[in-house]
Amino acid sequence: MIRIRPQISRNNRQPNTGSAPGVGRYIATNAPQEPGGDPISTLNALEQWRVQDETHQQQSVSWPLEKFPLKVAIEPHPDGDSSGITSKGIFAVLRQWEAAYPGVIRFQLADTPAQCKSADILIRWSRQTTLGRDYEVGHTNRAVRGKRITGAEITLIVSPVIDRHIGPAQQQQRLFATILHEMGHALGLEHSESREDVMYYRGWQRGYLSNGDIQRMKTLYSTGQCFNG
Repeated sequence: MIRIRPQISRNNRQPNTGSAPGVGRYIATNAPQEPGGDPISTLNALEQWRVQDETHQQQSVSWPLEKFPLKVAIEPHPDGDSSGITSKGIFAVLRQWEAAYPGVIRFQLADTPAQCKSADILIRWSRQTTLGRDYEVGHTNRAVRGKRITGAEITLIVSPVIDRHIGPAQQQQRLFATILHEMGHALGLEHSESREDVMYYRGWQRGYLSNGDIQRMKTLYSTGQCFNG
């Protein structure tokens, strides 16, 4: 499941959502409600966190097919080159979603000021977690009109608490899994019930799309109806 609530962007840069009345804005936050105090309890909490929202799960949304390729703007990592994280590296991770549904799911990396200004999806960084979610690793803010997504903003948390308890290789895996997971939300997918899926509601260790992730994406964009895995 997924926790959804109204959200206002925390910076002045907005994804290309439009300003017409009737535009809904929702935020999906990945973090446990009450994490434990020691590393083992913390990891268990991150694996087991789940928030019930049956109503939203039944309200599937998607991008209009004519909007593809979606323009994706990626903010530079706040730690610069020392982070080892580049926009092209992040964009390469997103290619998995393109491979999941070739010819339908397509992205374009916004690499000019004009393209960034009109981007459909913004990927940004923050050192501040959502209020009350100290163990958050990221969240996705979707703007919708009816059942159509009009813009999305993905926020990745810089050095989240969980990274203090795992090694460098696992930190990179955790980041890639978070990027894949949050882009799934940006495209319209909700949480899955399958442990094998990137979109699994307890998952943060899955760095590759499963057959379930791929099928759910194809279902969403071939029929406009998303179903739970």
